[in-house]
Amino acid sequence: MAGQFTESFALARLCIEYAGYGLFLHNDRKRVPIWFDKAKGAAEKKAFRTAFTQGNVRDCIQFYDAKLAQVYDDLYQRTIDTGAHPNELGVSGSMKITDDANSETVHIQQIFLQADGIQLDYSLKSTAQIGICSLHLFQWIFKERFRCWGFPRSLPICVRTMVYRIMGVPARRGAGGLSLTEPQRGVPSFSRS
Repeated sequence: MAGQFTESFALARLCIEYAGYGLFLHNDRKRVPIWFDKAKGAAEKKAFRTAFTQGNVRDCIQFYDAKLAQVYDDLYQRTIDTGAHPNELGVSGSMKITDDANSETVHIQQIFLQADGIQLDYSLKSTAQIGICSLHLFQWIFKERFRCWGFPRSLPICVRTMVYRIMGVPARRGAGGLSLTEPQRGVPSFSRS
């Protein structure tokens, strides 16, 4: 990440959006041609924009897991607010404003590489949460593979290890954070036969 606070959220948006689109395509194979034909013309582009909205993706996720859909929506909006779009939080999160005591001058500095501190911690935490959310989305697409890996039961161990390595501090059990439900029984499988 190298301390690039705002830029990290633009990339994090791609991560979570690709995972959401992956499940959205997996859920209904009729969407695949709409995805591939987007660049063919104006009508195809309009069909894509109508089908592939964040609302539709969220509704698809809701079908699998309501809590996951809420987490996805919150994290997706966080990426938009903090750097994936040119919004206030993305700009001000990397800004330092100081008053000159000897004059009426205000100094505004744009910080391109954050040092250790709140901004870097926030972007690291958000990146980890988005990665975990993306894994939860992929568990519905690659059910057998994830089941072989012991997912989602193995996730808390991975998260504690990751927090220890990123932050240099052992994670506490039961600490707040992203906690999602296990796959619900009885959800139809859309895997290839």
